[in-house]
Amino acid sequence: MKTNSAFFGDENLKNELLKNLKHHQEIDAFIQGQWLQDEKIEGNGFKGCFYGCTTQTNKNPREKFSEKYGIDLWYCYLTERIFEGLPKGEFESFPYDSINIIPLNFDFNRIKSDYFKAILLKQLDFVTDENVRNVLISTAELFNVPFNEVSKPAAWSAAESAESAARSAWLAARPAESAAMAAAESAAWSAWSAAWLAAESAARSAWSAAESAELAAESAARSAWSNFYIWQKDTLFNLIKENKQA
Repeated sequence: MKTNSAFFGDENLKNELLKNLKHHQEIDAFIQGQWLQDEKIEGNGFKGCFYGCTTQTNKNPREKFSEKYGIDLWYCYLTERIFEGLPKGEFESFPYDSINIIPLNFDFNRIKSDYFKAILLKQLDFVTDENVRNVLISTAELFNVPFNEVSKPAAWSAAESAESAARSAWLAARPAESAAMAAAESAAWSAWSAAWLAAESAARSAWSAAESAELAAESAARSAWSNFYIWQKDTLFNLIKENKQA
C-alpha cells in the first residue's frame, strides 16, 4: 500500500488516531524500551512504546501503523528512534505531537533530503578529525537534490570513504570509547545511510541515520544524549511546518 499521502486524506482517521494517542498519554501508558509490556491489552494495565502501545502488538507495529494510517514507514522508524532517545518529560507527549503536526495528504519525500542533510551537518559539532569531517560534509552534499534523485554511485563512494575513516580511527583509538573512534563510526553510519537511501528502502535508511545520530551524541558526551534527540525532534517538526504547503 502506498503511504506517501498521510491519513489517506481522511480527517476522521487522523482525529481517531490523535484521540487514541492522547488517551494513552493521559493514562501514562507510554514507556521506552519495550514494544508492549507483558502482552497486556487495553484496560488491563498495559504499557508500551510509541507504536507498540498504539497498535497493541509486538509484531511489526511500525509496519501495521504505517499501513493503517498512511504514514510513511520512514517516518515511523525515525520517530520511534527519537521517542526512545528523548528524556522523561519529553517522550510522553512525543507520540501525539509527532502525529498532530502532520497535515492531511502530506508527502514525506519532501523532507527526507533536508532531514538527512541536517543530521549529517549537525554531527560536525562532535567531530574534530579532519578526514571524518570531510566525509560528513561530502555525504551531506548528496542531499542537495530531492530524495529520489540521490546519486547511487556517489552514495556508495561516500560510504566506502567513511568506512575507511572509521577503520583508521579504530586503529588509533585509546581508550576504547574515545571521541575520535565514536566520531568515525558516526561518519561511517551516516555515509552508509546515504548509500541505503539510493539503493534500498527508506525505512532501513532512517534506521541507519538514527544510529549515526546516536553515535555522534556518544562521541560528544553521554550527558549530551538527550539534548541531541530533542534537537532531532525540533528539526523534524520544523521541516514539516516549512513544507506544509504543496
